Amino acid sequence: MRGSLRLRLRRLAFWLVAAAAGAVFFGAVSHHVYTVDFKPLAAFCLPVLVIFFGFTSLLYMRGRSLARGKAQVRTLFAAERSMQGTIAYLSGIVLGTSLYGLWRYLDFHFDPAQPTAPGAWLLLFLAPYALMQAGFVLFMSGMWTIVPQLLRPVSPYEVWRRIGKSPLDTPTAARSIVPSPTENGTNPGRIPSAGHDLRPFRQRHRTRSRADGQTRPFGGAHPREAGSDHRGSDAREAGRSDH
Repeated sequence: MRGSLRLRLRRLAFWLVAAAAGAVFFGAVSHHVYTVDFKPLAAFCLPVLVIFFGFTSLLYMRGRSLARGKAQVRTLFAAERSMQGTIAYLSGIVLGTSLYGLWRYLDFHFDPAQPTAPGAWLLLFLAPYALMQAGFVLFMSGMWTIVPQLLRPVSPYEVWRRIGKSPLDTPTAARSIVPSPTENGTNPGRIPSAGHDLRPFRQRHRTRSRADGQTRPFGGAHPREAGSDHRGSDAREAGRSDH
């Protein structure tokens, strides 16, 4: 019950913050569009785009550096949301710039002090605003997912738990990657799959071959085993000739 209530409160807080930020952004955009003053609007939107790109890159790097687990999933989800928001925000800027260029090319004039019917064409700027607002909400939703991880105190043990501990560091994973040899020199263990480091596996075979005083290639048959196979085949041939 507490978990569901906490989740509802978090969602309510997110939408309240998003609505407040969206209202401020809409007020700024509508004011500059109505007064046909696009330079402050461009000076405001372009730095925000740089921030979006920077945070998206940082989130992807953070997600790849974390060990597999809930923290990595949350970070990669936030990175994907941030990337979607960045693309939507960039699309809004491109569309708004295109409309402004078309405005200048057609030599369209509008006087805010004396509005006229042609001023209704300014409503076309609602399309880039909608894209930019959607990008802003997507970016905020991604950041809202990992805000609890970024605000809580972090200790060295917590950093080790998030980054240093991986599935390949466990003894079970190490035994599954490097097979253990048996007494007769053969290796019935599982062969390491592609992508794993074969150096420990080869080093173990070389050490065993030096201890036996024999040299054999990696993965080849031992001379004693080869000799025993030949002797067994000679005995079988002799038995057949006697019969």
